[in-house]
Amino acid sequence: MAARSPEEVKRELASERERLSTAVRALRARVEAVRRKLPVIAIGAAGAGLVLRTAGKRFRRRNR
Repeated sequence: MAARSPEEVKRELASERERLSTAVRALRARVEAVRRKLPVIAIGAAGAGLVLRTAGKRFRRRNR
């Protein structure tokens, strides 16, 4: 394994820092998109839960 010069290490660190910064910005954008849709997602999940609960009750009543 060859030793790297301090300049190479600094360049690699700067490159990794830039990649990390780009990834963080992308992640924040995705989180913000989900956050904006969260009320709709919650309402949909509640509706789906209600439908499944009602269907389960009907199924149990029919199979007694």
